[in-house]
Amino acid sequence: MRNKVKFVSTFIRCLASRPVVAEGCGHLTREFSVAYKGDDWVVVQVPPDNEHAYCAKCVARSAIICAWCGQIIWPGDPISLSAPLSAKFFKKLEGAVCYDRETMTMVGCLRLECGSRFDMAGFWAVPGRVLLLT
Repeated sequence: MRNKVKFVSTFIRCLASRPVVAEGCGHLTREFSVAYKGDDWVVVQVPPDNEHAYCAKCVARSAIICAWCGQIIWPGDPISLSAPLSAKFFKKLEGAVCYDRETMTMVGCLRLECGSRFDMAGFWAVPGRVLLLT
């Protein structure tokens, strides 16, 4: 869990930022805002050109759970795509995303304790989709 003092100071700075309408979702938000899910949080910034910008609530709604370690994958995070060795014994975590149901390919993170054994396949993106590397 991140330091609560850092969270409070970041939250106060976000409240002081100017209000804008995020073009990606059309919601009113602040130039800087905090998206949180469970104990994890991330600062969301609306870029100056406001192109493809989303509000903090839409970013939080788009966050998913890693199929392998259970930690949160935020939009913009690098991801891996891999299938369990045996789908019969694999228990899907709540909030995890199955990329391909036929092959049981799951979306996972690339954190050191989890993704070091996987290759990067792309990025997780708003509104809850995979952007594959080409």
